[in-house]
Amino acid sequence: MAIRSKVAPEITQLADELGVVFADAGIPDIAGRILGWLLVSDPPEQSLEELRIATRASKASISTMTRLLHHLGFIERSGSNETRSTLYKLRDDPWTSFSEKRLETTRRLVKLASQAEASLSWMPATRRRRVEQMSEFWAFVLDRNESLIDEWKRSRADSDSRLRRSTNLSKIRKRQLAKSEAAN
Repeated sequence: MAIRSKVAPEITQLADELGVVFADAGIPDIAGRILGWLLVSDPPEQSLEELRIATRASKASISTMTRLLHHLGFIERSGSNETRSTLYKLRDDPWTSFSEKRLETTRRLVKLASQAEASLSWMPATRRRRVEQMSEFWAFVLDRNESLIDEWKRSRADSDSRLRRSTNLSKIRKRQLAKSEAAN
């Protein structure tokens, strides 16, 4: 079991500082501390008890915050250990998953603003302008964020592809070297 007192201070500092960033964004700091811990924990899968010890939080808080982080797309349940307790780990590329969930919220705001513009067309222009600004803003944000996430995915796919090619070339070179050494 991970004991916080045996963990490098840089690791606990990262978890604590991520908690502060989350709190500044309106998300409970314990969720940020859990996320920070899962970024660097070894093993990557952690039980609720290990998360409780690592973050110095109550069992109830850990339970609630793991549900929140799961809902936000940051973590996933990953089976169980010998004690049959549920384990949690960071999702692969949780940042994209989280951002895509935020995009869905933005799409809903764009739709709401568009509907409001249409249904409030009878209002005087000065009052209607606030709704129009909302609509313009969220449409702009949606367009830019969709483009950014698409660009990120393409960049990541290209990077993954280069890594696979590089790994395959390394394996081929090792086999060739082994054959060469065996022939000598």
